Formats: sequence, structure tokens, C-alpha cells
Amino acid sequence: MFIKMKKLSVDRALQKGQQMLNYPILALMIIGFVESVHLSLIFDNGWLIPIGFVTTFVTMWLWWSFRITKWRIWAFENCRNVHELKRRAIEDKLIWPDGSKFEKTEIRSAKQRKRIKALELKFQIADEPDYFYDDGSIPDKTEIHYSKTFLAIYWFTGIGLLFYGFNIFVSGDVWGYFLMFVSIFPFYTAYKKSFIKQAPIILSSEGIQIQENPFVKWEDIKLIENKFNHSGNTTSWHLTVSFHKKDLHGKWAISISTNDLEVLLEELELLIKVYQQRNKNNLPQNKH
Repeated sequence: MFIKMKKLSVDRALQKGQQMLNYPILALMIIGFVESVHLSLIFDNGWLIPIGFVTTFVTMWLWWSFRITKWRIWAFENCRNVHELKRRAIEDKLIWPDGSKFEKTEIRSAKQRKRIKALELKFQIADEPDYFYDDGSIPDKTEIHYSKTFLAIYWFTGIGLLFYGFNIFVSGDVWGYFLMFVSIFPFYTAYKKSFIKQAPIILSSEGIQIQENPFVKWEDIKLIENKFNHSGNTTSWHLTVSFHKKDLHGKWAISISTNDLEVLLEELELLIKVYQQRNKNNLPQNKH
């Protein structure tokens, strides 16, 4: 089956999604909650507030369940870079990750399910690289570290849990022992990420290095993608790099969480694309 690939930009597709989904849902939420309180005052019946809230929530969910299918088909059929579109749609809370129980609440007709199934062929094709104007302001090499703000939050969370748990424990409450035990986790995360020997991600026009893994040239990389991973109640974005052949450690791919980095996900992706473009064009770079 041949799928026609039209030139709809990812930004335009997401903008349309906000107009079709999030803006109307926000309006329904405001109107529904305000009217629930308003009607309860008019009829002097407090039960109308929870009833109105539940009705509003159900209406919002039904709107999303029907409209998301229409947007999904339109956007993914017309947009070329479906991998980027899917990732950013999840990030913008337009759709849910694959396998999520909430994704299963999308309402689809038999015809719509068939069209969505056909879209799987597009995901077998890599996204087209974007061209960026490179003014040379980005240095030859960029080291991306963990965010000092996030590390401070981990440290203070651990300290807070430890002291609060200790105070409760000495007063005779056994929950204090539990809180002191829980403080180990933010302390461990902060320690592990504060005292690493090198930057978690190092980028250059030659390639990329992630943590202690071997340096990988861009031409040896098969695919780089940001994946939204969810396991139970834990969710995180991971940068996954797949290779054409095994690296020096015998791996076909490496991955790193991007949640606590000092750059935003969009900034990281832009840096990767710029360095890949430099490698492809073999342009002389600005020394910093």
C-alpha cells in the first residue's frame, strides 16, 4: 500500500491539534465548573457541584476521545516527519504513549482503525533531516551536564525527608523510620549525578558520546530518537542511539534519561541536528 507523504510541518500539525483538542477542552472545563457552582447556588443544592464536575469531566473526555482520532489521522497522513510529530504530540499532552491505558479510550470506527493501521508503514521510514542556518555560534564541542537546579532539589528533598523523619522518629512515631529510609533515594540520585567523571552527553561535529560509553561517529549511527518511557507510575524521556554495528562494548544501542539535563529536550535535539549537519557538510567550525 502506498502512502502519499505531504508537506505538513510538525509545528503546524501540533498547532492544529491544540485548536482541535486542548482549547475546546479548556473551554469545556471552565464553563462546566463555573456552571456547576452557579446552578448549585440557583437551586440551593450542593450536590449539583460534584454532579456537574463529573459531567464536565466525562464531556471533556468524550470530546478528546472522538476528536483525537480525527486529528491523529489528519496529522500523521499529511506530515512527513512522523517520528518527531509523535514524540512532540506526547510531550504536548495531545496523545498518550503507546500501550497506555488512556490511549485505549480513543474512539475509532472500523474505517478509522484501518487508516491508522496503514500509517504504520510511515514509521518504517526515518524522518527527513531539517536544514538549519549555522552561524558558527555553537562551538566545536558541547558538553551537556545535569541541571544544577534539579540536583539541588534532590539534595534538599533528601535532607528534608531525613530531618523530618528523624524528628518524627524521636517522638515515637515509626513513620519517621520509613521517611528516613525513603530519603536514601533522592540522596543516591543526587550523589550519582553530582560526582560523575564526565558530562552525560558530549556532542561534536564528529559524533556523540553518552556517559562512559565509547565515542560514536555520526556515520555509524542508524537512528537517534527521544522515547517516552513509562513503567508503572514512573515516566521519563530517554535519548536512544542505535548503531549500524555493535560498538566497542558489544552494544547495538545506548540510552540515557534526559529528564534532569541542563538543556530542554528541544535544545538537545537542535544541537544534535546542527552537529549532524556539520558532519554531513564538512564545514569549518568556529573555535571556542
